[in-house]
Amino acid sequence: SWLNPANDFDLFIHKGSNSGPIVADSAGGAPDTDEEATFSPAADGTGAYSIHVVYFSVATDQYHGTASAKAAPTARTATYVDGGITFSPNVTTKAPVAARDGEPSNRTDIFGNFYVSGIRGVPAGVDLWSTDLNSDPYLRNMVYRGQPDSFTADQQTSVGADGGGDVDLAVGRPDPVTGTSNNPPTLAGSSLVLANVSCFRSTNKGATFDRNPLCSSTGGVPIDDRQWNEFHGRNTVYLLYRTVAPALTQIQRSTDGGLTYGPAQTAGAIGQVGYIDVHQPSGTVYVSGSSGSVCAGTPSAPNLAPVRYECHQAATGSVANIFFPVSTSPTPTRMTSSSPIPSTRASLGASQ
Repeated sequence: SWLNPANDFDLFIHKGSNSGPIVADSAGGAPDTDEEATFSPAADGTGAYSIHVVYFSVATDQYHGTASAKAAPTARTATYVDGGITFSPNVTTKAPVAARDGEPSNRTDIFGNFYVSGIRGVPAGVDLWSTDLNSDPYLRNMVYRGQPDSFTADQQTSVGADGGGDVDLAVGRPDPVTGTSNNPPTLAGSSLVLANVSCFRSTNKGATFDRNPLCSSTGGVPIDDRQWNEFHGRNTVYLLYRTVAPALTQIQRSTDGGLTYGPAQTAGAIGQVGYIDVHQPSGTVYVSGSSGSVCAGTPSAPNLAPVRYECHQAATGSVANIFFPVSTSPTPTRMTSSSPIPSTRASLGASQ
């Protein structure tokens, strides 16, 4: 750790001397005042290790370092249920113009408003349906909400829209401090154009939408792919996507319910972006990539966006899926691929 957040130290742990193989590192950029890394002698081998601190960009400051040894955590084995999970029969949703959609995204808010959207393909846009699970638990009365990324105000009969390459939805959450919620919670979404990401927002359950076809372009990098959205509280929304070449993560933050977004931050080159989630109490943002990496960005103060993401390898070897999702627990939980997770929203894994 050090005092001046404008300075940038990097931490590397080597097996043997400083010229030996790196077993762990922490090399984020300013602003910050600490770097931390962990390694396991059981995995990396017994013997000497060297801690190497690099003065990457430092002026009139000195670091303070500590090292500690801890017992390995007790191994836990998950118990998996074979069968027993049932689903209601399929229900076909229909749009007035499109014959069919693909690659759906769905969300449910805390009041039971259920939304599902699918893509027609660029430049045909996306379609949206909704229902109330309190009165329609088996999804028999889905309401067609039209095209939220329509070029015109007529959502119902639009035959062209801004996007359709990918779609994602997100719904507002309770305020992390007060616990209060918008009623109905804001529905935010995004549609991939490839040249940029087009965004939309509804505050009346999808009856009408505000649109921003230049959504990601105002603070991000054009020519992008596979976007994801997630809320922090009632009105803050994060947008994750990757650039096409080179493939770098881009993370932007909205404070108006997902209509406009600020400057982009990056978690580096972690492959195809897998997902984004936000730990509601702390505001820590987690993103994941097809390389098996999970990156976390913690705001320096409430109501601020993270400016630095620290990445760790969460899975190796068999990571060969397009998407590698990450999800957070509402309370602090250590997540491992073989441990039972005491939460309804805590998991790491590869998508089908």
